[in-house]
Amino acid sequence: MATTRDVLIWLSFGYHAFVGVLAILSTKLVRKVGSRLYALSMPQELDPRHEYTLKPLGAYALLLAALCLRAELVHDPAYTDFVAYALAATYAARAALRVIYYELFHRAFRVTKGRNAVNVAFNLALAALLLAATL
Repeated sequence: MATTRDVLIWLSFGYHAFVGVLAILSTKLVRKVGSRLYALSMPQELDPRHEYTLKPLGAYALLLAALCLRAELVHDPAYTDFVAYALAATYAARAALRVIYYELFHRAFRVTKGRNAVNVAFNLALAALLLAATL
């Protein structure tokens, strides 16, 4: 039976694989998914520098997906702990960066404080659940 930690790692794998492929292949789809998941408002035409930046971010998302996949397919408790802690740190960092750089984030994507707070809370909840399930 899958543990809470396993479920969270599988979901993290799926999310990062999906977002990674989108970021590399289709700015149009990134715009749609970003609007739905994060209430981002992205211009129809991105500056080429910003569009290019999505490509390496997609590669990093795919790397994180690969780490998650390995954690679930190869039964190595120490490695799975490492991945769970790394994911928790990543989600906590995402939450912190949304708070610290909110003004920049708002100027870039027009995300409201309320919507930002929802995403901060979600990321902190993921981090806490991963930590609780791993300790």
